[in-house]
Amino acid sequence: TDSLVYIVTEEAISLKDYLHQTLQQNPLRESWLCWGLYQIVTGLQFLNESAKSVYNNLKLSSIFVNNAGDWKIFRLENCRTYDEIITQENFVNSRDKYSLPDDRMDNFKKRPW
Repeated sequence: TDSLVYIVTEEAISLKDYLHQTLQQNPLRESWLCWGLYQIVTGLQFLNESAKSVYNNLKLSSIFVNNAGDWKIFRLENCRTYDEIITQENFVNSRDKYSLPDDRMDNFKKRPW
């Protein structure tokens, strides 16, 4: 509504804990790993294609598993839209702005101290 915000969450555990607790004893471990990886790839595909965003920090601690066994990408503060991404060209061009004068020299020769 206009005056209220509802936050809906679901119970989930970190992928690290899930792998240690659940998959270790599971005879279908390889199938579950493939299914989980598929879910992460599908999530990344959605972020890239539909949301026009890039997830910049995918790692074990950013993946959680809910009670249904679905793997979810958390910590979406690491997402950036395509417009926000600093291109390599912009990064290289801004290097001079923050470099020491000696580092900006074309030949990169340093003065002996």
